[in-house]
Amino acid sequence: MKVPLTILVLLLCCVANTLGQTSKRELTPEWVFGREGRAVASVPATAWLDDGTLVIQDNRRPPAEQTFEKLNPATGQRQPIVDAARALADLRRTINMDALPWPLAFDGAGRQALYIFNGDVFVLEFDKAHFRRLTTTPAEETSASFSPNGRRVAYVRSNDLYFFDLDTNREAQLTRDGSETLLNGTLSWVYWEEVFGRRDIGYWWAPDSQAIAYLQSDESQVDLTYFVDIQPFSPRVIKQRYARAGRANPRVRLGITELGHDSTTWIQVSDKPFEYIVRAKWLPDGRRLSLETMPRVQTELHLYFADRKTGKATHVFTETDPGWVNMHDDLYFFNDGQHFLWPSERDGYMHLYRYRIDGTLANQVTKGRWALASAGGIAFWVRQAVVGVDERMAGSISPRSSSRQQKDTCIAFGRTDQDSCAFRKSRVHTAFQCLETRDILSIDTQTFERFHHCGSTRVMAHLCKRSLPPARNCSRSMTFSFLNYSRSRRTMAFLCLPRF
Repeated sequence: MKVPLTILVLLLCCVANTLGQTSKRELTPEWVFGREGRAVASVPATAWLDDGTLVIQDNRRPPAEQTFEKLNPATGQRQPIVDAARALADLRRTINMDALPWPLAFDGAGRQALYIFNGDVFVLEFDKAHFRRLTTTPAEETSASFSPNGRRVAYVRSNDLYFFDLDTNREAQLTRDGSETLLNGTLSWVYWEEVFGRRDIGYWWAPDSQAIAYLQSDESQVDLTYFVDIQPFSPRVIKQRYARAGRANPRVRLGITELGHDSTTWIQVSDKPFEYIVRAKWLPDGRRLSLETMPRVQTELHLYFADRKTGKATHVFTETDPGWVNMHDDLYFFNDGQHFLWPSERDGYMHLYRYRIDGTLANQVTKGRWALASAGGIAFWVRQAVVGVDERMAGSISPRSSSRQQKDTCIAFGRTDQDSCAFRKSRVHTAFQCLETRDILSIDTQTFERFHHCGSTRVMAHLCKRSLPPARNCSRSMTFSFLNYSRSRRTMAFLCLPRF
């Protein structure tokens, strides 16, 4: 009982100061572990929109008062974007909720939100405060997402891929061979757990919203394993395809299907055998799809560009390491169509490199006896250090001067001055690197502790084109954490948190 008692004491200490400043209240375990007590140290849910504004939901408010608000980072103004009371009343006709839930996704324009309730897909239309039901099927839908233009919704049902056209109010089936062992657009356990960090990322919308690339997994040769679920009062047995060391993995291939067509163009990788397809990403023009493959020993990571029409894959380059190559989510394609960013540990530290589109190295972007560090938010074994790239800056940002001298590109990323490990505290920074002038700014923060502060919180918005360090926005008794770049890449959000 020592650990639970210690946690309880710490929580009581955390909330005591906040309560003392507001109103006198008796502290009880029920209150501390209830909705209101948990909300004392919570932070608002956030999502960026295409225009650079931020959708927030302050979950510290009473449930009846929680709504979606749009925050303008340039002015600090906030305004509701949906009538939460009407929307909640509409939702209660289907499912009982005491507050408007945070969605799976918002569309880029900030006019709709996407949900799955009891296995069916819903879209909340903000202007009408109405939950539009897209599916009513015995089988459950999973992995729903908006298309880039916000007019279509894709999802998986019974291991087949579907999309719903919001303008015509019609559903279309994209694949038809899904079964218990053949998965289209959704992941097998080993890919969900080990490759994509517990995210069911099995398909990718094309930038023009007219095609979808998807992963097909054949699990027929993967061993069946049985687990006992001990959570319910009467334990149940779970049957699962579980890839064991030395045994068969799922056989995977990547295909592209155009909306309105029943066929799939399969990506042809013939120069090197592979065991895993670990990433896929569309190039900005939508005519090519990048994919990354690995052999089972994971000492090589091959990057390919595949033609959308023919499926022919062209080898770009290979990353190697005698131990193993770490998978990452830091591949970034520049809008000029001629360059991309790539992280590598080739010099002993994870750093960024800029490549030409043909796979030849242009230059090393970051250097030093420090490494890129994941910015947080996903499983710790999934590396994602780059959180934003601003290609439209009017000039460079210098830590010594606020003057601008030439057009430049700013990259925001996490960095650590020692080997990063999720099981010990590493000093992590948010850094900003300019490609041309090579100016670099570093902002100190404790990444692994940033969401464990107690007390009131507030979201701070900061414009990149002004000054980077937000010390003047946060008082000396506050610390701050870098949240993310906006989709426009010109705005960054910070979270001010009280220090102990």
